[in-house]
Amino acid sequence: MSRFSGKHHLVQAIRDGVGEMHRLHVRQGWYDGHDLINWMNSNRNEELNDIIDYYRPSGADPVHIATIQIGNFLKNRLGQQKITEQTSPRQITLRGGANRDGHCNVSVWQISHDTALGNCRDRTARDS
Repeated sequence: MSRFSGKHHLVQAIRDGVGEMHRLHVRQGWYDGHDLINWMNSNRNEELNDIIDYYRPSGADPVHIATIQIGNFLKNRLGQQKITEQTSPRQITLRGGANRDGHCNVSVWQISHDTALGNCRDRTARDS
């Protein structure tokens, strides 16, 4: 379980982002994890930074760990289906204005009826 999964406002920010990814990328049929991270950076930056903060004490790269954990959350808690991986741009503005932009490998998620929020594998819908 992700360290942030018990924080309703953080889960809701991710759910809002996934809903927006499904809306924005429906014709394409997929979105990648950086599409979601970039949306959160622009629209839910405070929540994105809160998630990153959960991984600061680990001693490793908290931004990298947080983005991996968000991907794990998509799969294990929201029932998103990974279809492949690709390299894409990521934009993250940290508190204080520093950024962690870059290109790195990320999961690509399917957009379908089976992955819409509220799907049978969406554990957060059952937990509410």
